[in-house]
Amino acid sequence: MDKALLDKIVPLTAIQKQHFKIMDQGQYQYHLNGESTDIQEPWQILENGNLQIVRSVRYSEKYRVKLSVVAHISDGNQVVDISYSEGDSPDINAEYRIDGQGNWKVTQSHPGDIFQQHGCVEGLVIFPLLRIFSGTMLQDCKIDNGQQKQVLVPDIRLATRYNDKLKPSFDLRKTKSLGTNGKGKKLSFTSEHYQEDQAEFYLNKLGQLSQYCWQQKPDVHWQVYLVK
Repeated sequence: MDKALLDKIVPLTAIQKQHFKIMDQGQYQYHLNGESTDIQEPWQILENGNLQIVRSVRYSEKYRVKLSVVAHISDGNQVVDISYSEGDSPDINAEYRIDGQGNWKVTQSHPGDIFQQHGCVEGLVIFPLLRIFSGTMLQDCKIDNGQQKQVLVPDIRLATRYNDKLKPSFDLRKTKSLGTNGKGKKLSFTSEHYQEDQAEFYLNKLGQLSQYCWQQKPDVHWQVYLVK
């Protein structure tokens, strides 16, 4: 795991270093058409009592993209700080707050502007984009009496204007279990806005995403693997 990248982009405070215990850590490796890439995505989970901190970074020098997340999770409440940048553009920052009743509030900012929005959606699921959060999201979206789950997703879609990155978007999603094999627990996933051909999701015994594959274009096949 590239802990140096984590410590550089999402460093822990002195108090967090002193009082929080590292419970798990690892990183996701990205392969494009069978070849490794320079995309790095280390993550770390720390705990103190019922408070959990999850920090992760996705960084690529080749693609000139940086995405970082620090989530504070306690008793159904989540505070998620996200930062995103492309190339030499200034960072876009956002704070997402959500509680167990589905109340949510987002503050997004970039140089010269601050955006705020809030609301309430019963049963709302939040997905903070990085792969270490995928397992929880997929399990939270399991089919329940055929009902889809409303998922709150920071927007980093290619078509989104740069200054609108990380603003809230919503997506109806549902997950279905497809049994277990040597790769782990296999899931299928349907989404209102995100459609990926031949997508496969596998979770390990801890419920973490262990493998994720999808066909972006006829000649572009991605594979993501969890390494600890």
